[in-house]
Amino acid sequence: MASMKPLGTLINDAIKFTQTHLVVLVVGAVVFGFLTQGVGWWMAGSAGMGMGKDLGAWQNQMESVGKQMEALQQKAANGGLDEASQKQMEELGKQMAEQSMQGASMMGGVFLSMLPAIGLALLLTIVISLFAKSYFLVVAVKGMSDPATALQATVMWLLPLVGLWIWLALRTFIWIPFIGLIIAIILGPRFILAPLYLLEHNKGAMESARMSYAKTKGYWGKIFGNALLFGIVTMVCAGILSKIFVGVLGLMAGGFLAAVISEFAGAMLVVFSMQLARTVMENSRA
Repeated sequence: MASMKPLGTLINDAIKFTQTHLVVLVVGAVVFGFLTQGVGWWMAGSAGMGMGKDLGAWQNQMESVGKQMEALQQKAANGGLDEASQKQMEELGKQMAEQSMQGASMMGGVFLSMLPAIGLALLLTIVISLFAKSYFLVVAVKGMSDPATALQATVMWLLPLVGLWIWLALRTFIWIPFIGLIIAIILGPRFILAPLYLLEHNKGAMESARMSYAKTKGYWGKIFGNALLFGIVTMVCAGILSKIFVGVLGLMAGGFLAAVISEFAGAMLVVFSMQLARTVMENSRA
């Protein structure tokens, strides 16, 4: 087995590629980050509209009952309660219990009414995520530098890539609860070459998966170890930067920048993965 590039060289190659293609990667991160955050803003607005009026009235009622209870408790502490006040306290206690039940019922109703919006938001998030990953893969594999050209290529390759991911999900058995994750960790790294065969050699999804599995024999440890280390470092750095921006700029502006940082970190992972895949392909004897 020929020697692979060490982790430091792979990281250096990924950084050089990122610098050379910085514009197209940043444009993608900004666009997809904005879209992802936009879905979150829309969901937050829908939730606020769905519960705002009813929740406000319920809170006012609870506050009113709470103030009356507090006054009676203070009266009891000072000199005791007469029979009428004790009955009033019992009645207020019943009201608080009823209003608590009403609040729980109201929240359940709001959640049910929001299920269509939640489903749509989930669908949009999945579509954006698939498109973003396809975009960064096209850039990483084909070396495109123009965002418009990369976008056109992404539209063309989106369905084949989605087909590949569906086939890989089936092949790695990740859909099986619990044990599927373990099997996916064992088999998943063996398919790292599949996007290269699909995008560079125009192979079908099944053939790309088969060829990748054959070519990566004996390389599981290097693929998994390098990808895991780079992924941890990238995600930790992205998390730290996101927290800083949110803390300094607030949830709105900071949240948007955090989404962009997350997308750019994802782009870096894709770039590194393809650099890793190329060195495996070049050194494999299969």
